[in-house]
Amino acid sequence: MLIVFLGRASEAFEMLEQARRADPFLGPPWYWHSRALALFLQKRYAEALADCERSGMEKLRGLALMAACCAQLQQAERAAALAERLGKVAVEKVMTRFPLREEQDRRHLEDSLVLAGRM
Repeated sequence: MLIVFLGRASEAFEMLEQARRADPFLGPPWYWHSRALALFLQKRYAEALADCERSGMEKLRGLALMAACCAQLQQAERAAALAERLGKVAVEKVMTRFPLREEQDRRHLEDSLVLAGRM
């Protein structure tokens, strides 16, 4: 996951794929969530959303990433419902759970979360 936070999403995705090829049964929630974040940052939203769903993560990071994907996919109802499930948690607080080093990655996720909240 660290390599994703460092702004190397495509490299992280490839490493996760290599791990999966080495062990086809690899599939803990953290794996799918890490893969989803790497895909999201590459703007591969449909794939990222599918991996979010596979992860089963229903906590803050999982819900936020699903909401961001849905917003980018223009799935307004689902994005709004997920944003509502996040409740009154400020976008700034959500962003602390994603320590993205690159400004463009932070802005992309933050803008997607704001968009989800407006849908």
